[in-house]
Amino acid sequence: MISRRGTRPTDGFVDIAAAGERDLPEGVLLDGELVVWHDGKLAFDLLQKRMNRTLAAAAREAPTSPANFVAFGPADS
Repeated sequence: MISRRGTRPTDGFVDIAAAGERDLPEGVLLDGELVVWHDGKLAFDLLQKRMNRTLAAAAREAPTSPANFVAFGPADS
């Protein structure tokens, strides 16, 4: 995982990183966004709680603020 700023948020989103390593073939690149949903809406504040955290702190946040990766698809022409 590499953010648009070039940082590696893997510790904050170990669940997403593990799913990518487990479920995607080697060499696959995806572009998208990490999001956290709360009450049917995007919750940027909950996403921020997971960012830039230690592995232990992010693990504590994961059950109550599960992250999702939303991949961008090709644009329709």
